[in-house]
Amino acid sequence: LIIESMAQASGLVMLTEEKHRGKIPFFTGIDNARFRRPVVPGDQLRIEVEVEKIRGNVGIVQSKALVDGEVAAEARLMFVLAD
Repeated sequence: LIIESMAQASGLVMLTEEKHRGKIPFFTGIDNARFRRPVVPGDQLRIEVEVEKIRGNVGIVQSKALVDGEVAAEARLMFVLAD
C-alpha cells in the first residue's frame, strides 16, 4: 500500500508540467524499492516526489514515504504518459 500511494502521488507530479496536462500516467516499473522502518495504523505518511527526468513520454521519479520525518520507504518509479 505504501508503494501504491507513492506511485499515485508520483503520477500526479508527472502531470504538473503544462505540456503533460490531459495525459494519463501509466505506472510501468519499480527500481530500488526499500522499506526502512515499520509503518503502523495511525501513522501519517508524507510522500515526497522528485522528478529525475522526463524524456518524451517516459518519466522517472524518486519517491519517499516519511513518518515523523524518518524515511519509511523509498523507490525509483517509472511512468509512461499516454494521450
